[in-house]
Amino acid sequence: MTEEKWNWLGDHLAVDLANTVRRRGERMAELLSDTAALEEWFRHERERLPEPGTIDEGLLSAFLALRDDTLSLLRAAVAGEALPEPAVARVNAIVTSTPLPRVLGERPRQRHRLPARSGDAHRDVLATLADAVVDLLGDEQLYRLAFCDAPSCGQFFHRQRPNQSWCCPACGDRVRAARHHHRRTGGRDER
Repeated sequence: MTEEKWNWLGDHLAVDLANTVRRRGERMAELLSDTAALEEWFRHERERLPEPGTIDEGLLSAFLALRDDTLSLLRAAVAGEALPEPAVARVNAIVTSTPLPRVLGERPRQRHRLPARSGDAHRDVLATLADAVVDLLGDEQLYRLAFCDAPSCGQFFHRQRPNQSWCCPACGDRVRAARHHHRRTGGRDER
């Protein structure tokens, strides 16, 4: 797996979790197809997560289940719909499985969530990720969360301005080029 596959990391941790799939045409492509890919993702996120311990098939399976719940929750939030109850219940169960203390920062209104430390590395990393989902969905800036519907993207992002439709200029260019091609050809395939 190349370094470029993870060049978008660094957004809210819950967004980074959800964006471990990428659109390929009309389908979503899995970026975490094996434990080596998950290990690489954890390396990129190491400063924001507790040490995951042994990265095995069990952790990969639990991670993907949490990611899928996160996707359904974020999609509902972006669409302005009620959050799906089964996903809410599963995320809440993970969050409450281990203590996640919050501490004050150096300034007023500044706080930090300490990583979970239950003694079970897998549970701690999953609880920290689930807590990030709760944090994002409860944030007063949630209205900035959007879904980039450009071809070959399908990623969540935070809008920098109210009318922003795509995560980056390159996605906007692809959408405009596809529209132009469609208008020019009348929707026919020119092959």
